[in-house]
Amino acid sequence: RESESESESESESESESESDCVFVGDGRVIGREASLHAIAIAGSETGAPLVLAQHDATHLDALLVSSEAAPTPVSVEIPDAAALFAFEAATPTHFVALTLGSCTADGRASPCVHAVALDTSSGHVETHGLRTLLLPGPLRSSRVIAASDMFYFAHTHQGAAPVLDRFSGMGGELAVVSTSLGQGDPSLTTEPTEILGMTASGGGYAVLWRRGASEDAASAVVLTTQLDEHQVAALQDALVVESMAWLAGSLSIVVSLEFSRPSYVRLGADGEMRSPPSPLRFGEEPPAPFAGRRIALVRGEPGALSIQVRDGAGDDVGEAVPLDASAQRADTARTSAGFLVVTADGMDSDRALTLHTLHCP
Repeated sequence: RESESESESESESESESESDCVFVGDGRVIGREASLHAIAIAGSETGAPLVLAQHDATHLDALLVSSEAAPTPVSVEIPDAAALFAFEAATPTHFVALTLGSCTADGRASPCVHAVALDTSSGHVETHGLRTLLLPGPLRSSRVIAASDMFYFAHTHQGAAPVLDRFSGMGGELAVVSTSLGQGDPSLTTEPTEILGMTASGGGYAVLWRRGASEDAASAVVLTTQLDEHQVAALQDALVVESMAWLAGSLSIVVSLEFSRPSYVRLGADGEMRSPPSPLRFGEEPPAPFAGRRIALVRGEPGALSIQVRDGAGDDVGEAVPLDASAQRADTARTSAGFLVVTADGMDSDRALTLHTLHCP
């Protein structure tokens, strides 16, 4: 019996090691930056990834990683911005970056976001559009996604209704349409609000958000689409949306409800449940379209960073993969080959930007 236990233990250990993600090959140095504030990488299944490096408040360096040769940085001028906030690929060759900053409106300082569109269809980086949006206050919660040549930014603030900004025209002048969520209900200015999840496909979108505090029995979860809005009573206890996507005319959602494991649900655009919540066991892949879905998160502090991969239910896949102790900043992007991880390594005066490939089963 002891030998059988040892054999089972060895098999479990081998299974666990097979589920771990590993770096493939050596990292490739793609550039060097001094006094680096932030880095970001975005890419698609087919296009060349683009890396952004912010080294001051008014410029970004864009590096198109398209060959083995070190890419030539392209300087992108931006309005005064405190932080690089989000970076997504809307198509294989069209990207949008958001930076957060402070703008002046009517002689007063106001939080704002600057959106810049980047086009790599010509084989090099071109800036095609820049838009600045004033925010009603500091961000309370937000979600950002890109799909079908569109960029979506949903955000909430204290004292104002939630807003969805939709950016288009990636290859030319950047256009934006801003929509207040909640159909103009004035009581939203006095309630806390939170973006829970968002998805988009082919110009259609869906935003799942909460009005009222999560612990308040009178709070409500609302589904906003390009057509209308509906309260979703069945998701009253929703805390976190792990995954969300359109599938066959309805929404597939993996959601964590209060005091339970994440559950898989189908939701119609009318807010009615197509199937009741089905709890997912730990390690169980969610149904389509989330089976095999993987995301990668950067964890830890500078000098002790790691990459944790999670599945469509929000569960960790294997152990976190540590980065070298020289890595001070990192970001990830999903590609057909796995994950690309860009790191900024070394001292402030001479930080190397290094590109790694992370393979996961």
